[in-house]
Amino acid sequence: MSLTTLHKQEGKTLPVFKAPKTGLHRKLFTYACECAEQGIPPEDCLQHLKDCVDGLDYHREVPEREITDAVKCAYRCVLEGPSEDSVRLPRYDSSAANEIYQQWQTTIEGLREASIETPPTHPLEALQALFEPDDLICIASHLEQPSIVAYNNLQLGVACCRQFIVPNPMMGKVGLTKDGKPSKRCTDNTGPRKRIVCDFDLPRPAMQPSLTAYLADYSGLDPEWVLHSGNKSLQAAWNCSSWSSADILTFEEEAVRVGADPAIMGDGRRCQFVRMPAGYRDNGKRQVIHFWNPNPTGNE
Repeated sequence: MSLTTLHKQEGKTLPVFKAPKTGLHRKLFTYACECAEQGIPPEDCLQHLKDCVDGLDYHREVPEREITDAVKCAYRCVLEGPSEDSVRLPRYDSSAANEIYQQWQTTIEGLREASIETPPTHPLEALQALFEPDDLICIASHLEQPSIVAYNNLQLGVACCRQFIVPNPMMGKVGLTKDGKPSKRCTDNTGPRKRIVCDFDLPRPAMQPSLTAYLADYSGLDPEWVLHSGNKSLQAAWNCSSWSSADILTFEEEAVRVGADPAIMGDGRRCQFVRMPAGYRDNGKRQVIHFWNPNPTGNE
């Protein structure tokens, strides 16, 4: 069956499915959303996608479960709409993570070699590449001591001594918590979500570069940065500012399933701290950047 041929079934004309070179899972999801919006029965969409994938010479195996999950999530998002109840992230699937590791076999050295730009060695340089001149940035040397700093007021010493950062720009100097108390770092004081950060804490360190590479393929987008936490995990950040809420949800579901920490997922957690790129952990270890692809505007 040609992947660029219209497929008719029971009086319904399915949209054209054009196979991408990378990011197949995201393509499956967006295609299923298009089918749902056109009123095509989900079982017809599912069967057509299975037929299409069977005819692909993709660079990795595409399990049937991946197609089924993409269709199920797409129809749910289109027909029910994203809601608080729909954001139920899955449990870590160690078997799936191990399968990805065995297939990809990516190393830290591989991430460095694939880096789009030379990673900075100083957090000030990193912040200036990741944020825009009118942004307010939340940084901290300790979780309980956040500071709001204007991009134009960033200083060498201020950035260097911080180990944490909120990956999204802030709204102002202070906001209100859910209890109505003033707080510098709270959802009320955090601007629209700009980044998804995956902290791979559960999978063993050797697996984490492969999981990062897999999620880049899954989303069809390279991360902005991948850094070592200074302890045992990698953190990888994707710029999601141009993604729909459905795109974000399906990415988060897969990221958590293969080992990303759910504690920093979801729009309600957009004020969570992550590791400062090129900063220093409180034990003195550098949070080294291994992959660098800064994109403060989110434009591809």
